[in-house]
Parts: sequence; structure tokens; C-alpha cells
Amino acid sequence: ELSDANKPLYAADDVSALTAAYTKGNTVSQKNAAEQTNKEMYSCLNDFEKARKTLLLRRERIGARLTWGIAAAEPIHSAGKQPSNSQSVWDAFETAYTAATAAGTDGKTYAELTEIITNLQESRLALTLENAKAALQTLYDAHKDKEKGDYSDSSWTVFTTALKAAEDVLAKPSPTTAELNDAAQALTAA
Repeated sequence: ELSDANKPLYAADDVSALTAAYTKGNTVSQKNAAEQTNKEMYSCLNDFEKARKTLLLRRERIGARLTWGIAAAEPIHSAGKQPSNSQSVWDAFETAYTAATAAGTDGKTYAELTEIITNLQESRLALTLENAKAALQTLYDAHKDKEKGDYSDSSWTVFTTALKAAEDVLAKPSPTTAELNDAAQALTAA
């Protein structure tokens, strides 16, 4: 059984499963020998071992998620604040990145690591969104005043459709990064 001091290092569901398996095994082991069956004992051992492995694996995975999150954020951090980044979003990213790189996994609770990873991921995505929106805005501004000129009717229709789609995405209060990137890709291709 886990000590109370170690329980916060693991996911609560995993601690509960391990505790339940331990309790079940303890209850079975306290029966007199005539009341115990091999099947029952092996079932308890299997349940306990499965719960223990899950608990340890999830702890290992959260460490890997932290490492991956730092690796994904490193190029953004190295590049520094971009003109398209608001100061508040950059500051949130910088705070999350600093917390993640200083964290390590030793001694951090599962909840603390989850929060660190979530903050890093959300702040990185917010920067990515700002960059995608700025890129689409720049592309849209460069093409919004184009005239038909030598475009064929069909290629002009493709272009104006892509331009209108870009305008619509830019007008959305909360476009997704995928919507922004798709609109930019369509406008570039047109």
C-alpha cells in the first residue's frame, strides 16, 4: 500500500484502484485457509499487480508528457516574442515555460505536473493561434485589392472564394488554428 505522503505523486484513480486491490487481497488473505481458493488469491494478486503497473506507468507517462511539452515549446521560446504575439499571451507562455523547465518530476504531485503541462500546452497553443491569425491577416491584406486582370473566370472564382473564406475566418471571434491555416493554404493555392 502507498503511504499517505506518496499518494499525491500518482493519479487519484490509480491510487484508488491500487488501494481497492490491496484491500481486497488483504481481506482474502485474512480468511482461514479452508475459506480461501487459489483462484481467489491469484485474482487478488493479478488485480494488485495490474493496478500497480498502471499507477507506475501513468506516472512515467506524465514525465514523458512534460518532456514532450518542453521540446515542443523550445523552438517557440528560442525564437522569442514575435510581433504578432500580444504581451499578455507571451508572458503567460514565458511563465509556463519557465515553470515546466524548472519542474522536473521528482517530488511533484501528479496534480502539479498536470497543471504545469496544461499551462504550457495552452499557452503554446495561444501563441500558435496568434501567429496563424497574423499570417492569414497579412496574406489577406496582400490580396484583398487584387483585380481580375488575367485570371480566367474559373480561377478568379476560386481566388475570390478563397479570399472570402479568409475574410470570414478572420471575422470570427474565436477561429481555430486549423481554420486559420486552412484559409491561408486555400488563399495561397488560389
